Amino acid sequence: RWPRVRLPRGARFSSNETTHPSTSPAILMGVYFGKLRVGVELPKYEVISKSARGYEVRRYHECVAAEVVVERGSQHKGSDGFRALAGYIGAFGKPQNTAREAIKMTAPVVTQSLDSGEKIAMTAPVVTAETKNEDGEEGYWMQFIMPSKWTMETLPEPKDDRVRLRRIEERHVAAVYFSGRAGEEVVRRMEEKLLADVRADGLTVKENCKPQLARYNDPFTPGFLRTNEIWVVINKPQAATVAA
Repeated sequence: RWPRVRLPRGARFSSNETTHPSTSPAILMGVYFGKLRVGVELPKYEVISKSARGYEVRRYHECVAAEVVVERGSQHKGSDGFRALAGYIGAFGKPQNTAREAIKMTAPVVTQSLDSGEKIAMTAPVVTAETKNEDGEEGYWMQFIMPSKWTMETLPEPKDDRVRLRRIEERHVAAVYFSGRAGEEVVRRMEEKLLADVRADGLTVKENCKPQLARYNDPFTPGFLRTNEIWVVINKPQAATVAA
């Protein structure tokens, strides 16, 4: 039996893209219980196929994202990147953009780890990255995908120099769902399994792309109600290559 969950005033469950009438931080950031979401837009995609190994192949539409690099911290524990991006969209106060216009939060927030010392250009197809700085400390990249109504031409410029806007082209993604807290060891195992399953089905990972952690919840959601996915960008699959 599921426990009772108290939602912020104005929140409602929906299986469609909705607007959120409340200005509560929990609603602005999006609320997601299991596979049921409340007042949050998701990136547009179509499911191309589902593998018997437990993942699905999706075709994501072109979109625009805001992203930030943080020199110290971890994608599993760091919060500086989240605060910078939340500031840009106005999740917790006055929007830190040139138009002073609030931008609705979407889900998920996506992060990605890198090998020590590896560097990726801002135009690479990754979303966020974790690496080592000159002091040997970890750093990471984080990305918020903007609501579908926005374009590179209409989005206001960030006031925070760390926040960058980037257009993401249409892409094919292998995605697998898991629930609970996205701890480092759990994420590592899920990444390894997804890569193995993709290879077993004859699919290929796009060059320079690594698994990404997609988290759908705000920080206030209890661990047992959290929704997560591991994504990896793949080359366009040929028909009937995924085990059904």
